[in-house]
Amino acid sequence: VTYKYSKWTYSPIKYWPTTNGHIDFYAYAPYDKNTTLNNTSFEFNVDPDVAKQKDLLWANAKNQTTTTIAKTGNKVKFHFAHALSRLGYTVKTNVEGTATITLKKITLAGSPDGTTNAFYKKGTIDLSTVKDPTSGATTGLWNTSSSDKQNFDWFTGSGEVTSASKSNTDFNTDYLFVIPQEFSGANEL
Repeated sequence: VTYKYSKWTYSPIKYWPTTNGHIDFYAYAPYDKNTTLNNTSFEFNVDPDVAKQKDLLWANAKNQTTTTIAKTGNKVKFHFAHALSRLGYTVKTNVEGTATITLKKITLAGSPDGTTNAFYKKGTIDLSTVKDPTSGATTGLWNTSSSDKQNFDWFTGSGEVTSASKSNTDFNTDYLFVIPQEFSGANEL
């Protein structure tokens, strides 16, 4: 499906089953022309440049029939969810009075010396994953390789914090998007 000239189109044209059968729909955003959907999954690479990262959203609408879409005005409805974890930071000082702290670098790594990588570089996301109707939790959304990881130099430069109420210099854009994972024991950040 592509969006062109202010409308959605697809080719070749598909028709709804008239008797038995259903259609499953899978969606993700943002669109990436280099992404190849393999049945219901695709490989996603986390950009090592934090400034170039994008939030990844996913959705599915399974078991759609002419009866189910008639209830929604002949439209397939998607409920998108975030596929990545978003990390943010705030830098504050707890010094009484006036103090200036110069921040030069923030690196997220799997070890204090940065020699152990912490975050998945890539993973395969399966859009056919079903959400638990009670908890909303998804299981099996990601397939990852634990050996293919990276660290992030999140901030490099010079930033000053002069009071307890001031945070990082660009709070609205200084986020890191990572493939969700659990840290435990020696792997805690």
